Amino acid sequence: MVFSRAYLDSLREVQASRSGPNHTGKAVANATAPDLCLAASKYVVGKLLGLFPADSHLNGVILQLGRGPNAIKALECKRAWGGSLSANDEFNKRVLPATYKLSLRAAARLANVEAPAFTYRVAADPAKADALLDGGVPLVVGVGLDGSRRREHFIAIVQDPADKKVWAFDSWEDQEAATPGVYELSGWTSFGRPFVIDMDAGSTRIPSEPCFIGYYIGASTRKPLRIA
Repeated sequence: MVFSRAYLDSLREVQASRSGPNHTGKAVANATAPDLCLAASKYVVGKLLGLFPADSHLNGVILQLGRGPNAIKALECKRAWGGSLSANDEFNKRVLPATYKLSLRAAARLANVEAPAFTYRVAADPAKADALLDGGVPLVVGVGLDGSRRREHFIAIVQDPADKKVWAFDSWEDQEAATPGVYELSGWTSFGRPFVIDMDAGSTRIPSEPCFIGYYIGASTRKPLRIA
């Protein structure tokens, strides 16, 4: 099945407000996630894999995780989802398993039945990143902004397994029709050949230098999870 534009649009997460070098100060009425680009991108990648319900959003998950006897405080949850890469162990040990259980309770259409974990590479080999993307693994990718090569933002990237088109999700929201948040990367060839496109966050260099990628793996098999 070829990804429809409407389907991809429905999966997008929007940050609560914008931050960074081209901050506009505009309120974001359609926010679905905290002001954390890493967290928003990780949740989109999870939805692409079927780990979380396609119609769910991260803000709702954080609210649900804050209830009950095993509640996780909102600040702790946000930090683990995307406040700091150093919190990835906490994310995998506590927050991600709790999120996955919510998905099971919601009877999500789980394409992957194995419990997930999240891993990342700060300086990935571009050829290995290409192999993962080509093999059906959606990725969280570090990008540069406005001419910078260094990592300043995170987006989600996926390749359609049917028609091989490559799509990117930007969680920043500039409320302009010309920058719709989900982008087909026409002309994309490789992580080894930086690709520049105007997105909601501004002029975006994919990937940053060095090449940062993150993705979900099986918690027990340690193998990358792929789109079914």
